[in-house]
Amino acid sequence: MSNPIFTSLLTQFLPMHPYKVIKSLERAVAKNVNTGYDYMIWEDVDYEAFYNFWTIVKERLDPNAFIFDADDFTRDPERLLKRYCSHYEIKYTDKMINWESDPNFLKMERKCFQIFFDDIVSSDRVRSDPNVIDLIQHPPDMSNECEEFVKCVERNLPFYKKLYDERASLFG
Repeated sequence: MSNPIFTSLLTQFLPMHPYKVIKSLERAVAKNVNTGYDYMIWEDVDYEAFYNFWTIVKERLDPNAFIFDADDFTRDPERLLKRYCSHYEIKYTDKMINWESDPNFLKMERKCFQIFFDDIVSSDRVRSDPNVIDLIQHPPDMSNECEEFVKCVERNLPFYKKLYDERASLFG
């Protein structure tokens, strides 16, 4: 791809462990939250497509595409964002993780996926939690999950692990 628009993009990926993604979506669907789904469609959780897209970007657009895991970011957002900024030679400022809350910034009607934006729109910072458990190192107990849930996690986990292994770690 020789289009200068594509070659000037900064590419980053923020994967999250499939267990957490599926659990979150499952809860939202069960609560009848407007997610765009009336019921769980297990096949729609597709980390293989995510991984394949990352591979295409890395091969054709940005060999230095930046991957940071959502849990690593939650554990220490400032440290990881500083690594990101250094990677792309961007000046880091504290405003990247702390800002003034503005409830009028993004007024949205209750539309599809609204639940996923409410929290960030009303926040004034990136929240951190240094105690977030790494589910690769400490796999979740899925003994109480339905068979479809377990199969969905197991189907997606190998692709997530490949992305996880390529990520920018907090200490790398």
